[in-house]
Amino acid sequence: MARSPKPLKLVEGHLTKKQRTEREEKEQEINSRLNRDKIKPPPWLATKGKTMFRELVKQMENTELLTNLDVNGLAQYCDLHLRMLGLREEVAAKGYTLENKNSRGGTTFVTNPALTALNQTIKLMQAYESKFGLTVYDRTKIALKDEKPKEQDNIGKRFGDI
Repeated sequence: MARSPKPLKLVEGHLTKKQRTEREEKEQEINSRLNRDKIKPPPWLATKGKTMFRELVKQMENTELLTNLDVNGLAQYCDLHLRMLGLREEVAAKGYTLENKNSRGGTTFVTNPALTALNQTIKLMQAYESKFGLTVYDRTKIALKDEKPKEQDNIGKRFGDI
């Protein structure tokens, strides 16, 4: 299976001037076609989720990365966040383990199913956070890719960064 193409800023290999200008033009053309006029929470999202959605959009406005295509993914993240809050409350109310009585009158303790669901929800949220650059690590990666590489002297060109 072939690799998916990287944005020009993330390309680390050597490109000719012609290749670089062609890729820049294609990326600008694609970005100019992506609209940013319908970044509104979808109707299926709960009221608290809509509030969170609007707040995230407001905070990400300056990046100009969000487009109409991102609405569903961001709404799913907000929905997951609400689910996570509800599961946390349930785990806090019932505890990490539940008492289970079997048919013979014995008692066993089992993991609270809400705890398992909470852990799965947190993993999904972390994946969405990474995709939208909502963590410090992901924002740092973006910032580092935007920096221009420092120029190396003759020894640095020959031997690399020793």
